[in-house]
Amino acid sequence: MERGNRLEPVIIEWVQSLEAIVLYTPKKLHCLNKDGARLIATIDAMCAHDDRVYEIKTISKRWDGKLPAHWYWQGVQQAACVGVHEIFWRIFDSDMMIHNYTQWVSSDEIQMHINAAAEFLKAIDNGVLPDDVVLSYENASDLYNKPIAKQVILNDDAMDLIIRIEHIKVAKKEFEKLESEAKAELAFLMKDAEEAVIGDRVVATWKSQKRRVFDSARFESEHPALSEKYRKDTEFRVLKTKGKK
Repeated sequence: MERGNRLEPVIIEWVQSLEAIVLYTPKKLHCLNKDGARLIATIDAMCAHDDRVYEIKTISKRWDGKLPAHWYWQGVQQAACVGVHEIFWRIFDSDMMIHNYTQWVSSDEIQMHINAAAEFLKAIDNGVLPDDVVLSYENASDLYNKPIAKQVILNDDAMDLIIRIEHIKVAKKEFEKLESEAKAELAFLMKDAEEAVIGDRVVATWKSQKRRVFDSARFESEHPALSEKYRKDTEFRVLKTKGKK
């Protein structure tokens, strides 16, 4: 996001120069409230001559010519909110080049998106979980972050879930051990080489990395009062299972 925010204005100017057009960034949000769907889109740039919609992206890898799914549906939402059927993508990739891609958005795609958004928002408005949403453990932690000193009675089916978690923890440790052993074998094959190749393809890299860390122990030892001033307590819940005895 930081990269995109800094480079986006530069890329817009670059596109203007390359294509001999005038682009502007709309100061307003484009919204659509239809058939129960409430959609909002921010537009990176529009053409001053014909209001064509331009979406600017920067990526740290080479552009493969295909829109990722989340980009694709972003384009559909922009088309729905602005009332157009084309989104002009300008993508700056690791080759330091700007690639052009035009996304044609059909009326059927727009209506499909509107219907899906309406169903999703209907569930949210009713305070229920949308049908195709699966909450994660992190979601549960956010929803129930304050424990109460009480017990909940579960049925016998819950024991199957607890046993499954226990088995997964054991399997995780076994796979971590296998991964460590396999990495050790590969490391001894590579020795001090940074890259390993098979044929003309680089199949593994083993390079040094540097990072600067804050020596909190030394800071606390030399400046105990200041260390205490900037210390804060965080509270979180830890879920532990206890299998059958």
